[in-house]
Amino acid sequence: MENKSDLRINYPQYTGRRYVFAIKDNPQNKPLIAAEAAFIADVMITKPSILKKQFQASLEYQEQKKSYIPLIDLSRKYGVYTGEKKADESLQLRYKRLTDLSLDELVFAILEKIHTKTGAKNLYYKSGEEYFNIEESGQGGGIPYAGPIVLTAPVRAKADGRRKGKGIRKIEIEGYFETSKIPFNSIHSESEDFFYTLTKQGYTGGHLLTTEVQALLLYAKRNPSKIKNLENLMKSDSNLKIFTPIHTRESQLKTLEKYTIKEDDFMKKGEQPDLTMLRDDILFDWLFNGTNFFEIGKKITKIPTIVDIKLADKVYNETADLEVVVNNYIFDKSNTFIPKPVRAFFELMHKRLIWDGFKREGYCLEKRDSENETIAMVYEKGDKSIRLLFNQNFPPLVLKRVKNPRFEVTPFRVEEKNNKIHPFSELFMQKDVFDDKTRARTDYQVVIPTEFKIPRELWHDYRIMINKYFKGKGNRLEKQLRIMNIPNRDRILDLIKMS
Repeated sequence: MENKSDLRINYPQYTGRRYVFAIKDNPQNKPLIAAEAAFIADVMITKPSILKKQFQASLEYQEQKKSYIPLIDLSRKYGVYTGEKKADESLQLRYKRLTDLSLDELVFAILEKIHTKTGAKNLYYKSGEEYFNIEESGQGGGIPYAGPIVLTAPVRAKADGRRKGKGIRKIEIEGYFETSKIPFNSIHSESEDFFYTLTKQGYTGGHLLTTEVQALLLYAKRNPSKIKNLENLMKSDSNLKIFTPIHTRESQLKTLEKYTIKEDDFMKKGEQPDLTMLRDDILFDWLFNGTNFFEIGKKITKIPTIVDIKLADKVYNETADLEVVVNNYIFDKSNTFIPKPVRAFFELMHKRLIWDGFKREGYCLEKRDSENETIAMVYEKGDKSIRLLFNQNFPPLVLKRVKNPRFEVTPFRVEEKNNKIHPFSELFMQKDVFDDKTRARTDYQVVIPTEFKIPRELWHDYRIMINKYFKGKGNRLEKQLRIMNIPNRDRILDLIKMS
């Protein structure tokens, strides 16, 4: 991590909200599939009596063999409420290992954490058919309904799920069958998560398969008789099956067999055919470790056994990839904390890229799982991809990638040694480096954008980073720029030579 005192400007950076599979070949929208949302959805549609037994079994399994991902440290003591009260009747906080809790204490602790996270522990009780079948008078009541193209349902909102006719949202999913010509052609949800993804990304965002959307898909697949008209549709055509891109029960061994490049500590063939243990591991990580959905998504999207073969094939065939949903677009005009020279520099780059025919295509990870990890802004044109890197620890950089047909897509690989290299250590070097977004190696080059006049306020910080990380410092970079005949190299030579 950089010493920020070396830098004169406080640089902005993006933070992740979700890490998702993005389907790219839909003509009208871009479905974004959050894997962790499917597992939380599974909790929401499972009866409390069943969940209670499964939670206990999951902890016992963790003690014996461990789950796919060792997210929960069973030796650690967590601050939990178990139902014990103080003299003043307020709840008593205790620090205990989860395995030391009785089953009733564990469930109480889970409910309190759910209440803290969502504002309503009642969602645990209003599960299964009660989560969707809201035959109550008042706003938004009804039951789920399946048409030939659209699946729709009301769903209980977080805080108001117990109040009749209150806190009800509507969900619509167009293209919900495996055989649908365009999968998830349109999605509508009234949830905050869906709204943020669609409107707060700085471009026309994708349609997020939120927790509620994936809950409806899982519920319809498991309980077709509870969805009005769905059984009739499926009886009329035996090929109709609900498309669940993320599986939360049965391991997808076809995906594992086709795309696993090696076995590791996160997955072993046939060891865990039931994904319920993984679901509870994810739930506990979110509730007790406080891990956000973005970080959980990064961990579990590399597990082949949760991903439907159709989605995995889309990644392999380059009609889907991995993207980031950010919390907020940092260059929104309402954000007054962005330093003026940084905003001006970004606007120059953005306008030039659009002028040159590039299109904004969301966000991705660069330098994944390193101290230099950056959520990059993506611009694409044909086989070319430009990534703008904004990181609080260094001034803006441009990363250029070009698709190279020599390299095959490996959908579940994430490791890349080059990620550990500081981007200022590899300025203007031409390499081939694995791309987390496309899951294939590409031609790769990190540059200081010489197409633009660099604001003078940034010169000092660029020079500091070059001298700190580039081998041979500014003198060697100057020689390299001259040898490579970089256009407008004088713009960099000026800042290198500044006193």
